[in-house]
Amino acid sequence: FVVHFVWVLIFLPPTWLTLAGGIIYSSIYGFWGGFACATILGTAATILSGTTSYLISSKLFSQCLQNWCKKRCNLLLAFEAILKQQGYQLSLMLRLSAIPSSVLNYGFGLLNGVPFSVFIFGFLTTLFVLAFYAYIGCSLSSIVDLLLGNFGGSLAETIV
Repeated sequence: FVVHFVWVLIFLPPTWLTLAGGIIYSSIYGFWGGFACATILGTAATILSGTTSYLISSKLFSQCLQNWCKKRCNLLLAFEAILKQQGYQLSLMLRLSAIPSSVLNYGFGLLNGVPFSVFIFGFLTTLFVLAFYAYIGCSLSSIVDLLLGNFGGSLAETIV
């Protein structure tokens, strides 16, 4: 959990850790237990680190960047206006893109007046995406078990 939290906080995508969690937890708890464990822990760590990164950027850097952008460009103001009008569509597009979630959370923290619905929608898309990767990780664990000829037990039992 702590590794996943720090991983996402320093701009790294949670994809690989969620895949690894699916492989490891399904080896220990079985397919559905591993899926539930990897999804719940991965989502909790990602949401907690996302909230932390949002608060860091909004409290430490928001005012400085806004002052700089008001003098030089209107890009930040245009992005804020789009987010207020079409928050769901923009949030879905950004969350399902290849941009790491921590980068998005730091970016959302720099904006003024981000609607709460964007955060709820971001949570739901994060849950969906991480559940997808946890499922793939659990499936990979099953494939590894088959390749090792371990039809009755789990990968953890084979290693131990």
